Amino acid sequence: MPFTIEDFRDLVRILEEKPEWRAEVRRLILTDELLALPERVERGFLELTEAAKRHDEQIAEMRAEMDRCFAETDRRFAETDRRFAELIAETERFRQEVDQKFAVVMVTF
Repeated sequence: MPFTIEDFRDLVRILEEKPEWRAEVRRLILTDELLALPERVERGFLELTEAAKRHDEQIAEMRAEMDRCFAETDRRFAETDRRFAELIAETERFRQEVDQKFAVVMVTF
């Protein structure tokens, strides 16, 4: 079937009718870099997806470590509070002893 291209619209119509020609024209017009672009974008997207997964894993590990550190800090604060309460009670007992001894000394004067 002979065909003629009289204007740009004829070319467009023919390329729409013959997709295999469209691919060949694309290969002739576009540079190798442009033709490779979809594959490069897809590869880049996959690399970014993998990097995001690794970052998510690292964040989860850091969060777990922070949780362990906070738990240890909480334990230490609880121990410090307990010891501080013991020291307050001991100091109060000592003060009461001193008050009693002082009262005895004051009575003897």
